[in-house]
Amino acid sequence: MAKKQVDATNKNYEELFDFTPACYYTLSREGDILNLNNSGALMLGKAPNSLIKSRFGLFVSDATKPIFNQFLQNIYNTKTKLTTEVTLLLDNNFPVHVYLVGLITDNGKECHINLVDISERKKKEEELKKMFDDLTIANIEIVAKKDEIEKGAKDLVITHKELEQSLNLNADKNLFISNLAHDLKSPFSVLLGLTEVLMESIYQIDLAEIETIAKEINQSAKNTFELLENMLKWARMQSGKLPFEPKKLKFVEISNEVIKILQPYAISKNLTLINSL
Repeated sequence: MAKKQVDATNKNYEELFDFTPACYYTLSREGDILNLNNSGALMLGKAPNSLIKSRFGLFVSDATKPIFNQFLQNIYNTKTKLTTEVTLLLDNNFPVHVYLVGLITDNGKECHINLVDISERKKKEEELKKMFDDLTIANIEIVAKKDEIEKGAKDLVITHKELEQSLNLNADKNLFISNLAHDLKSPFSVLLGLTEVLMESIYQIDLAEIETIAKEINQSAKNTFELLENMLKWARMQSGKLPFEPKKLKFVEISNEVIKILQPYAISKNLTLINSL
């Protein structure tokens, strides 16, 4: 029975890995592809099996290949999480700008690479650079808020890694992943909705509206980060790393916290949340 549960959990985890929209690769020190998910294969335009043992650098443009090679070398030398941006040249020779996050595995023989397509972001940046040569103070504040959002996203990636490590020690891994996916759906829907509005309407709306959207994105990211921290604390508690310390809680305060997390999502749907306790 225990083996079946472990097999079922591993199957669920493999399906989550294969069908997640994010692109994941496992590379050797030489840059050979040892493993990848379906999204990673789709990005490179080939079948997953045909990419195994292929050299990832073959898909990197000549201009950014030295950057990628140094990035891969630094991952193995420093053994820390690193990031970089490179350009991919696929079969149609159309350049694709990507953001890479790399981290070496525990055995030190492989590294995990997370790839994000930032071509649209690069395109927007070039358009903004061409249109706004005379940058105002308000433009600088927008850039600062963008950097703050990106920093929040990096913090979420770090927290997700900590959660993943905790899951390896948690016998209830399948339940944890199910709860996490369910609870993160709403806040991430808010983040995606607001960023889509910002990308689609950035040239039509004024700076005040951009600042309002940026504040809502920042607040939603903070709420999501707090949710992840609570989930991480729950995982540590399940693994026995947190002592049992019962205390009295005020239900009205807990309700207010829940409403605060859901508030941006409710606003996007023109709903009003009221705590009548």
